[in-house]
Amino acid sequence: MTEAEPLPLSAAPLDAYVRRVRSGKLTQPLPNPVLLWVAPVEGAAPSQALTLSQLATDDPTEALAKASLVFELPVKKDEPSRVVLGRGRDCELCIQVPSVSRHHAELALWDGSWRVKDLGSHNGTVLDKERLAGNETRALADGARLWLGGITLVFMGPTSFLEHVGKLAWR
Repeated sequence: MTEAEPLPLSAAPLDAYVRRVRSGKLTQPLPNPVLLWVAPVEGAAPSQALTLSQLATDDPTEALAKASLVFELPVKKDEPSRVVLGRGRDCELCIQVPSVSRHHAELALWDGSWRVKDLGSHNGTVLDKERLAGNETRALADGARLWLGGITLVFMGPTSFLEHVGKLAWR
């Protein structure tokens, strides 16, 4: 039996969520956590990504304001929920940036909490200013900042995401 090919995560621009809040169509938290792409989408050069120190000083609403894309993380009922991030076409979140490894990191839902694991990437994975050792796994807290080879991602839980999108919508 062959393993099913992963489905890519669908992305929506942050503005789409802000418009849904303003129109009253988004009033309840999303069913699952989200991953926010904070680096520029087009030509996402590592030099253009926000630095870890810039992200660490931001409050969550300000970090969210810098996001360009939102990826809703899938939660599967009958099988492990996992998302592989990397340059490879077989990754659920394909990041076409040379400094990102083909299979760079994995997000997985274990025992009710999301965790990140570096998959032995060349440039490493940094979680909230701390570099993960090869194959090390750590829990993702709400608002956690991930840095993968120059790409900045923020993990947010459903309730926190709705709260901060609401703040952005009514600024």
